[in-house]
Amino acid sequence: MATSFTYATWTPDMATGNAIVDDQHKQLIDSLNQLFDAHKSGKGSKEVKRMMIFLVDYTVKHFTEEEGILTKYNYPDLDNHKKIHANFTATAKNLLQDLLQDIASGGPSDEMITNVYVIVGKWVISHIKVQDTKWAEFVKSQK
Repeated sequence: MATSFTYATWTPDMATGNAIVDDQHKQLIDSLNQLFDAHKSGKGSKEVKRMMIFLVDYTVKHFTEEEGILTKYNYPDLDNHKKIHANFTATAKNLLQDLLQDIASGGPSDEMITNVYVIVGKWVISHIKVQDTKWAEFVKSQK
């Protein structure tokens, strides 16, 4: 792979104070890195596909659990947070479809994997640092 970049990394400033959510965030980032590594190390289309499906499914599971926590604490921006999650879920599912088409055409290509990595990685890290820290502060204030 010719593209050079920095791996996505969970950092302490991403902590929400909820161990389950923080562990899930770490797993999302780790899964994204595993997807890229599967491609980079030549593990093949089957493994890349498996990792991407896992990433999409795990994202949906995580969003459901996170929204349950926000519901429990009556987070005032819950509806907006759900919309943000729904929009990203649609993006992730579209990326999965694009990746499956790329695989069917002889890929996955370096360009496709890099595109998935950049879009998902930037979104996840930005979302945690901006949106999730907002609800985390609210939840802490309710305890």
